[in-house]
Amino acid sequence: MTQSEFEHIAQELRSQMLKVALDFFGSQDDAEDVAQDAMVQLWHYCERIDSGRNVSGLAVRVAKNCCVNLYRKRQSAKQQHFEDISPRMLRQEDTSDSPQRSRGTVETTRTTALRDATDGRTLDSRHR
Repeated sequence: MTQSEFEHIAQELRSQMLKVALDFFGSQDDAEDVAQDAMVQLWHYCERIDSGRNVSGLAVRVAKNCCVNLYRKRQSAKQQHFEDISPRMLRQEDTSDSPQRSRGTVETTRTTALRDATDGRTLDSRHR
């Protein structure tokens, strides 16, 4: 497929990739990011796409892969953030004057760390 052929069908492909990403993340901003990444990947690959090949199916597959990659990247960042917070919590626990004050400080810090790690989402009553 030539670049001019790709440009001709790019808008249709982009709308399909946006739908896939919006279904996956539920966020328009995330869907836009994924669609842009997927379009860049397809652009680099367009010279190797056969004209008879199902370009729409390929675009959806690339979009799904981009969704999974973004999800994994965010999960890894959350895990790293949580691991970075843990040593600070231990230091705060060791340096506190009173045991009662220490427990309160650590619990508050843990609660804050968990809230940050889950992007502020709270659990329903059935999951607590």
